[in-house]
Amino acid sequence: MLLTKPEILKAIAAKKIRIEPFHKTSVGPASIDLTLDNEIRIFHAKRKVVSENTDYKSITKKISINNGYLERKDYVA
Repeated sequence: MLLTKPEILKAIAAKKIRIEPFHKTSVGPASIDLTLDNEIRIFHAKRKVVSENTDYKSITKKISINNGYLERKDYVA
C-alpha cells in the first residue's frame, strides 16, 4: 500500500502512524525520510538474485555516517 503525502499527514494526525521526533519537512510525495542510526548497511554494487535465506552480510557492507547522508539512489539494507 502506498500513501500520498496528504494521506500520510492525515494518518499521523490521527495517530495511526507514530514517528518521534516527527518533522513535517521529512514527508515526501509518497514517503517519509527517517534517520535511524549512524551505522547502516548498503548493498554492494553487484546485481545478484537474493532469496530470503541469503545472509545479508554477504551482500551488504556496513558504513558509518557521521554528520553525513546517503547519496541519491543509494539503498539501505
